[in-house]
Amino acid sequence: MKKAIVFDFDGTLTNEKQNIWRLLWAWCGDDFGKDSLCNKLYKMHHIDQTITREQWFKATEMVFKAKKMTRYNIIDIAKNIKLLSGVKETIEYLHSLDYDLYIVSGGIKDAIYTALGDHVKYFNHIECNYCSFGNFGELSKLVPTHFDYEGKADFIEILKTQGYAPEDITFIGNSVNDEWVHQTGCKTVCVNPTNTNYKDCQKWNKVFLNVTDLRQILIKVSHNVPKQLDTINHLEK
Repeated sequence: MKKAIVFDFDGTLTNEKQNIWRLLWAWCGDDFGKDSLCNKLYKMHHIDQTITREQWFKATEMVFKAKKMTRYNIIDIAKNIKLLSGVKETIEYLHSLDYDLYIVSGGIKDAIYTALGDHVKYFNHIECNYCSFGNFGELSKLVPTHFDYEGKADFIEILKTQGYAPEDITFIGNSVNDEWVHQTGCKTVCVNPTNTNYKDCQKWNKVFLNVTDLRQILIKVSHNVPKQLDTINHLEK
């Protein structure tokens, strides 16, 4: 029977605030404060709903292009992203148990691939936003994924059409853009929650606070126990 683990990336597999968008805006000179352009655009799309997702990305793209951002800048910036301790060991462990591994993220492909390095090979698919570049590496376009926020649930629904039963899919995330996934009937695990009501047991089946090593969410699997992923058998308050 096919089993899948689907990870969010920023804030789930990375240390807190290791968000590629935050790092890219900082590179552009944006302080990410309350009155910053980044936050204004976020508010216009997500709160006021005065611009579409495509317009939000286009406005961000224009800022990045005005700063002459290149693929090489993005990769250099991504080198500052630190994975949470135990991430690579957890990935290897789950792969050894024949889990199909996925990432569905609101991050950027070049940054995720840079941060994961050789461990990209363990994932069946990584779904995220990506950038296209010109002949000299200059940023040409920001291309948004369809699978962020509500779209993360759509990604799980696609997996369900590929032979995964909902009870055999575990989603591991940490924030507000992961909150729609529970609607698919899969298991949802919240790690180091930020900007989400982690006490909402409808949205999050399991919650882990103050995780410093991703291996903390795994149970030990002995040779005479069926291969399965579970989480520590209590919900942290």
